[in-house]
Amino acid sequence: MHVSANLECRDPVRARSPLLLLCAVSLACAAATAPCPRVEPKEVAHAVPDAGSSEDTVERAVSADRVTYVFRASRLANLLYQLDCMSGVTRCSRPAFEAMWTQALALDQADKDTLATWRAIHFRYYGKIERGDETKPPLPLPQRHRTVQSAMRVAGYGAHDVDELGTRLALFVDAPDVDASRAVLLRFMPRFDRFWASRKADLTAAIDGYVKLASRDDLRTIADRVAGFYQPELPKGAAQIFELIARPKHDSPDMGEQLDAYALIEVQPDEPPEHRYDVIMHELFHAWFAAAAYDRKLALANRFLASGDASAVPAWGLLDEVLATAFGNGVIDRAVDREDFDKRSGRKNGLYNDPYIDGMAKVMLPKLEARLAAKRTLWDDDFVPEYLHAMGEAFPRGLPPVAFLQPLVCAYDASMRAAYDHLTELSRSHQTVSSDGLDDAETRALFADRPMWGSAVLVPLAKLGSLDGWTAVLDQATLAAIRTQAAKKKPFVFTHRRKNAGVLFVFVAPDDASMQAIEDRFAKLEDLREGIVE
Repeated sequence: MHVSANLECRDPVRARSPLLLLCAVSLACAAATAPCPRVEPKEVAHAVPDAGSSEDTVERAVSADRVTYVFRASRLANLLYQLDCMSGVTRCSRPAFEAMWTQALALDQADKDTLATWRAIHFRYYGKIERGDETKPPLPLPQRHRTVQSAMRVAGYGAHDVDELGTRLALFVDAPDVDASRAVLLRFMPRFDRFWASRKADLTAAIDGYVKLASRDDLRTIADRVAGFYQPELPKGAAQIFELIARPKHDSPDMGEQLDAYALIEVQPDEPPEHRYDVIMHELFHAWFAAAAYDRKLALANRFLASGDASAVPAWGLLDEVLATAFGNGVIDRAVDREDFDKRSGRKNGLYNDPYIDGMAKVMLPKLEARLAAKRTLWDDDFVPEYLHAMGEAFPRGLPPVAFLQPLVCAYDASMRAAYDHLTELSRSHQTVSSDGLDDAETRALFADRPMWGSAVLVPLAKLGSLDGWTAVLDQATLAAIRTQAAKKKPFVFTHRRKNAGVLFVFVAPDDASMQAIEDRFAKLEDLREGIVE
């Protein structure tokens, strides 16, 4: 059995160039109460031993009172991102990179096998660092990642060269896997360097543009007001690294990722920094939410649940992205590029390429601006009622069933791995915990420990007996209804609205392909109803 926890936010942000961001938000953010002082950009000296040239990494930074914004383009980070992307370790603009490698860099079957090795290493180790003094939250709270998988990846992005990456990676994985990781990098590096040489200049120019924007007084003022809304608790000397990732031109969505202090931002060739600055600030706003006091976040989640609103759980699941979109893709973009903002704000999925986040962000935008003007915060008692009322304004018919998979705990048979990946894509869940075992106590414990989460179980018809031990999650009447329907030998999904708990969806199909087909039908449902859909 393999258990994985992905508490990142996966958010397609821009409709013009949709961005998929896996957000393990960092503690790097601006001061919460004091105005940001005016500072001048400075160069950051950075030695990069790999290949013996400091030109492999270009950095510039803007420093303020308690935070340093570092804009960087690194050869090693770009290669790591491409390997993570093409191997499926992270969600990204995979079609763009695969097309480039296939057409220009001679990707062959041996390369694909090597990428499978890279993926296997990253998914071989799992676990999470828990704090003993924190009350277990009923819903996932925005916070920095504490998983082994994310720590392995941070070890790579923080390295200056392949040798240092191996040393850092050895803190988490066995020696043979360190050597195997080095071998993967060295196999792809010579061909990657041809691509890197063609893009380093435009990345360097982009860095200069981002530094100029980060130094503007009006944008600093907006950021300071938003910081007051979140009230983050910041460590002394906090830094936020914006790693620019060179993306090939391709007719597919742009994507990127933020991993702890590393915001990995894909950049198209010759793309003006003004077209991406709202995304950069969007990520910073995630960081501010994550850096807020734990007790405040816990109390806020409990207020959502205590509201009694039928959509309270998915509304919470959308909250972090709605806020970051309204502030970043709304307020910031309007200040940077008013024409672009006006065009996108009047278009469906214009602020964010997700109908629920886009719809809520547009309704919440004027309400949040009023809060900023009045110096009101996320933690004020009237915020939750205002937000839930806005949910009703944005979606008067209520949210559809697929939206109730936010946050998501999922169990699936190993033979249904592709169907599991497909369901997570359809759900757009920003917090996911999953297991590929159906008939063991550890998997059932994932559900028992997260009763308020949206839940999904993917069961092959031939293994329906795996649910016999699920009586703590599925009552006898529900199990009987599922068995009766399964006797028809057709794919179906059973919706169960559990009392005082989140909604449970049981998907049953004979094989992976038919499972994905019933998932597609489920994703088109408009109303949440108890019972069976074939």
